[in-house]
Amino acid sequence: MEKFLSTEFWDTLIKTTGNWVIHELPGLIIIIVAFLVLMRVIQYSINRLNKTLIARAERDEKVDTHEAGKRINTLTGIMLATAKIVLY
Repeated sequence: MEKFLSTEFWDTLIKTTGNWVIHELPGLIIIIVAFLVLMRVIQYSINRLNKTLIARAERDEKVDTHEAGKRINTLTGIMLATAKIVLY
């Protein structure tokens, strides 16, 4: 308990925390921002692909639109989940 009450302990803690914030935190922030941007791009791309495939299914008279839409939603959901797993 005396260790936590000494000024030397707190001085060392403040110095090491300051060094960590200066040297390590910017890299972590860059990684987190890049991850978030990449997730947004992937989500946008998969949603765009989903809309395109559903539009193509609606134009084709041979395909049941409702069933094709369900299949397309399932496959794009799997693609999105796989992308999230790979990024994590």
